[in-house]
Amino acid sequence: MSAVRSVYPSASEGHRSRTATLIRILTVLAMIGALLFVAPAASAQPAPVEPVFGADPVHDIIDGWSGGWASPVTVSVPGSPLGDYQVHTDGNGNFQMRAEWWPENERFDLVPGMTVTVSDGATTKTLTISDLVVNPPDGPYLIPAGATTISGTAVEAAGTVTVEVHSRDEHRAVTFAGTDWTSEPFSGPLGAGEFGVVTQTELDDGEGAPDQTRIFWRVPNPNVIVFPVSQQVHGYEWAAGVGVTLEVARPGGGGWLPPFHTETLTSAVSGWDPSLTIVDFAVPEGDPMLPGDLVTLSGDGIIRTHVVIDLSVDVDGDANVVSGSTSLFGGDAYLDVWTDNGPGTSVVPSETDGSFSLDFWAEFGHDLQP
Repeated sequence: MSAVRSVYPSASEGHRSRTATLIRILTVLAMIGALLFVAPAASAQPAPVEPVFGADPVHDIIDGWSGGWASPVTVSVPGSPLGDYQVHTDGNGNFQMRAEWWPENERFDLVPGMTVTVSDGATTKTLTISDLVVNPPDGPYLIPAGATTISGTAVEAAGTVTVEVHSRDEHRAVTFAGTDWTSEPFSGPLGAGEFGVVTQTELDDGEGAPDQTRIFWRVPNPNVIVFPVSQQVHGYEWAAGVGVTLEVARPGGGGWLPPFHTETLTSAVSGWDPSLTIVDFAVPEGDPMLPGDLVTLSGDGIIRTHVVIDLSVDVDGDANVVSGSTSLFGGDAYLDVWTDNGPGTSVVPSETDGSFSLDFWAEFGHDLQP
């Protein structure tokens, strides 16, 4: 009998730390959307919801959508350390699980040709992952800015391939030439930070709505993350080999004083993801970054800035509560709070004083561990 480890879906797309328990908080600007609901006729009956799932062999992600999955969901991955993995839904019948949510020695590895099974007890579905490739040879999922189409390879007989641009809600069919495919042109060139997914929908296997092999793609968007406690500055997604310059300046005189720390390093491929680049700066402890300092990274004509936020975090393991305060609050500001290998969610700080609190036991039934 295979072992089962249970996790909850995370609300964030950031990288997971390998520490035992990690709380990572980023303050970002929320995107505002509009939803249009059309009321059904009084006599209309809700259509039955068919559970659907997809597998991304590049990022080792399995997710289920359509609102038809009951919690918990068991995912069986052949040849993996645990065999069976258990994940809870989001309360609306959807789920997502990532290999990185488990300790390194328990992670699964999705590969083409593997048959994955997903079951919630009432419904059991299988998917044989197809040999879908995006953007060779520069992939496996990064698309250059300015692209007007996306190309790749696949076996056409394995199912329909579709390219979706989530950042602008566009769907494009593809044209095959042998095993090579190219999407129809987008409405305009792709810009930095745009993202989407390429899907290959399986042929009818008698299990209801067809499932998908999916590869999430994105256009690199250089960005900066500041760690004031450890005095580190990370720059992500500058091209490998590009020199990136860090400048840290204090406020003064109604603006910014000359930088008190300047350093240039070369962006390189990260040690955990061959498609991700990083440049890692360490600010000297003798003259540390403080809240209110301006951090600037520049390289290859791209400039990114960040003002260090006054952010405090307290973890009460006995009460299972994470709390603190932030100097940036009001408007669309929010914080992402999560644990390693466990649940997480977005928290809106108080518009009065920037305080926040998240009770992991009350919210998720989760007991914080060392």
